[in-house]
Order: sequence, then structure tokens, then C-alpha cells
Amino acid sequence: MRLWGCAATARGTAVAAMAVAMAITGAGWAAQAPTARHPVPVVAGRSLRRGGAPRPRQVVSTAAQRKSVTVTVYNNGLALVRERRRVTLPAGAVVLRYQDVPAALLADSVRLRVRPAGAAQLEQQAFHPATLTPAALLKAYQGKTVTLIQTRRVAGGMQQVRVPERLVADNGGQIWEVNGHYVVHGPGDLPAFEAPRLPPDLFAQPTLVWRLHSRRRGAVTLAARYLTRELDWHAAYALTLAAGGASGELSADMAVENRSGVAYRDARLRLVAGQVNSAAPPPRRFLGGIVAGSLAAPAAAPSLVSAQRAYAYHLFTLRRPVSLAPQGETQAPWLRAARVPVHQRYVVQGGAAYFGPMQTAGAVEREPVAVELRLANTAAAGLGRALPGGVVRVYGPVSESAGGKALGPAEPGGDVFLGADALPDTAAGGTLRLRLGQAFDLRARRTLAAFHMIAPRQYRATYRIRVRNGGPRAERVRDDETLRGDWTILHASQPFTRPNAQTARFELRVPAGGAATVTYTVEEKY
Repeated sequence: MRLWGCAATARGTAVAAMAVAMAITGAGWAAQAPTARHPVPVVAGRSLRRGGAPRPRQVVSTAAQRKSVTVTVYNNGLALVRERRRVTLPAGAVVLRYQDVPAALLADSVRLRVRPAGAAQLEQQAFHPATLTPAALLKAYQGKTVTLIQTRRVAGGMQQVRVPERLVADNGGQIWEVNGHYVVHGPGDLPAFEAPRLPPDLFAQPTLVWRLHSRRRGAVTLAARYLTRELDWHAAYALTLAAGGASGELSADMAVENRSGVAYRDARLRLVAGQVNSAAPPPRRFLGGIVAGSLAAPAAAPSLVSAQRAYAYHLFTLRRPVSLAPQGETQAPWLRAARVPVHQRYVVQGGAAYFGPMQTAGAVEREPVAVELRLANTAAAGLGRALPGGVVRVYGPVSESAGGKALGPAEPGGDVFLGADALPDTAAGGTLRLRLGQAFDLRARRTLAAFHMIAPRQYRATYRIRVRNGGPRAERVRDDETLRGDWTILHASQPFTRPNAQTARFELRVPAGGAATVTYTVEEKY
């Protein structure tokens, strides 16, 4: 019988265990060397002989004893938590139950230091998820008698009656012994019952359990560190275009998602940008049905976030404490750059490879014209810093006219949502490319004008791309033709560039209310 462990036994069980241990000692077992059949338990290098160790004292630590906490969140659903708690330990063997930790905690990442150094020695560590359920509690009393609470008709009325019955077995259903007979209850048919006490190995909430040997009685500081899932973060950008769309204001918040079920109040929050490898990175999940909090400050306030490099990554630290709710999202203002130059262009993305060599001449494909914005991440543009990945939402003013007819002055605050795109991690000096949507007034039509098979896996084709503009002003449209294999353009109606091995790029100027056409003949081998 083990007299050591992470949880205290019930008083009656402990008395019985001590009696057994005394009987074993009296029989001379304590003087025998350990054998394969009766090994001596060893915890952290210390032998604990049966009957020789006192029953450990129980200490419970909750978040109320927390003195400080630092939460470092990565953008792959992982977080590093460091916290300090002040607790009072008795002298001798102690079982410390450390509560208010997340269920997604990585048990083998937990590390504990006790201050002052040498005040207590760690002997054993375990992590227990929340296991205390009605079914688990009933199963713990298998083979014992419990008090069932039944509703019966007594004296013309319904009353609750308490009946002691013995639970013979609970294996996919219960078998009860009632007056010498056995009564079977089906799976899921859980009766109401009273239990005299809670078993020590069932936990109402996720709990870290440490077996310690305290050298003295007194207050100590527990410095715990662990990794956990279910925390994530991203940058949330907003780009507000000025009139004309040639510049805009770019602002950003740091958005932290906590779905761990544990609250971190007044935490020092740090966010790491960059892809940190982990053994099993979790998929990112949409946080539905949450309430978003905010640390939003007035627009003129300085940034609440400091940035610095951390190894091969970038570390963003919030200058003020942040409280993370058990389930929810919290934002903190980070970036505001006014008058950032914005370059708008329209792009047709298609090409000969879309049709393939087995298509027939005359095939027609209608293609959308995408709206794309470009911003330079440079100091000259008001940026020039590491921009972590996130969603960029773009807003802009309402035009004063449509179809050449005035609609009257725009109302104050009349900005509208223009579209959004995902921004990857972008280093200083890079370029932000945002695809907002499809232009309403611009349409492209691609026609396979001619097709000839020259040899197996080699053909010659002529394509015609016509872009029509139904808007009130001329527009420039970039046509990126995707080609494959070893390709050569034999003829083109206007100049083109070759930005990469699979693209031929044409620049078209499409007049207002008119159209522009480019035709080219390509020979491909693949």
C-alpha cells in the first residue's frame, strides 16, 4: 500500500493504511531488502519505505495568491505563462494543489522554482485534468454502499426517500444489490445519490499537483512556468483612404484571443511575431460567440506597445497590464501612421494555361478585374517597421458623383468598407499588397482565337484579351498572362515584360466608356 502520492487519503482510509503498515513492520518486512515483488518506491532519488513516511500535509494554491503573471503569446495557438504566487508551507512532506491553470496546459513543459532557494525540494509532479463528474464520483464508490435519493409515493403524496444500496459494478451501466437481489440500470441512467466524501484522485478543475519536502514552516514564493494551447494573437489593421485614394491612414491593434478557460488578470502581455516551430501546431479556430474587450486609447495617445527583436523573431510588449478574460478577445492600440502613400491598380489574372492544349478555337472566358492596393513599408512612407500578419480592412470616402451626375455633398463620416485582405508577416522595406475585390465598371473577356497542335506536348495558340471600361474615367489595367513550360511569344500587339518564368505582363490603358485589346501568339512546350 502506498503511503506517498500527490493527494491525501480520507481519514478513515489513512487510519486503516497505518494499521496495515504497523502490522507489516511488526512482521519484520521493514528490515528486509527490497525485492522485485516488493520494490521500495523512489521519488526524485529518495527512498520512501512502506510505513516510514508520514502522511503529507495538503496545501491549495489559487489565482488569489498570484503576485505577478507574464503571458507570452505566439501566433500559432501557443503561449508561455510565467507566474509567481505567495503561499505558506508547513514543514515536512507537502502535497501542493496548484489550481487555476488551463486544461490545455502541456504537462511536460511545467517547471517550478521555490524561493528562497532551498526552502523546499520538489519530489514529484503531476497534472490532472478536470475529472470530477457525477459518473466518475459514482464509479469511485463501486463495491461500496451509497445513499440513493428516490422519489416515492408516501401517504398519498410524493416524497424523497433516502435508501442505502450497494453498487456492485459500474461498467457501462450499474448493478445494484437490493435486498439480496441485483438490479440493473442502463448506461446513462444515473440515479441521484449522496456520497460521504469526495475521492482525493478526482479533481473539480485542472490542477497541477506537486509533492514537496519543506525544510521549514513559512511563506515561500512559487515561480511556475508552463506552455499552454488555446491562446493566440494577430494584428488587426485598418486603412482609411483619403479623398482620391492616393494616401491613407494605417492603424493597427494587437488582438489577443484567450479560449483557455483561465483568466489572467493584470498580466504583463508579450506577443511574438514569427513562425515558432512546435511539435504539433494546432489549427487556428474562429472565435465565435465571444465578447470583445478593448484597451483603445484616444487617437493622439502614444503607442501602448513597445517592439524589439527576440532571437530570430520580433517581440511586442504591452506597456500596461492587461486582463485576459477566460473566453474572449482583447485589443490594444499599437500603430498609427497618417498620410501613407497608396498606389491603386487593376489586375487581370489569367492566361493561356487556363485553357490547356485540348481546347478548341473560339473558346471564351469572362474574367473579373481585381482591385489591388500597394503600400511601401518604408520610413519615407511613415512605416518602416516589422508588421506582423493579420487582416487589413480598408475604408474610403463616398464619391460625390456616379455616372457623371452629381448626387450632392457627402455626409460627414460617410466612409464605407471597401474590402479586406490577409497580410502576411512583412519585414521593414517590404511591400503590402492588398486585393480588395472585383471592380464593378471593368470587365475582361479572353478568347482563344486560334489553336494548332505542332507535336505531342507542343502547341501554338493565339489569345485575345479585351478589357471594357464602363466608368467615367480612363483606367490603367495590368494583364498578367500565366504561361507554362518552355514558352515563346511569337507575336504581340503591344510590348510586354517577363516578371517571372511563368508570366507575361501587359499594361493596358482603357479609356472611359471604351475598351482596350491585347492579342498575342504563344508557342509552348511542356
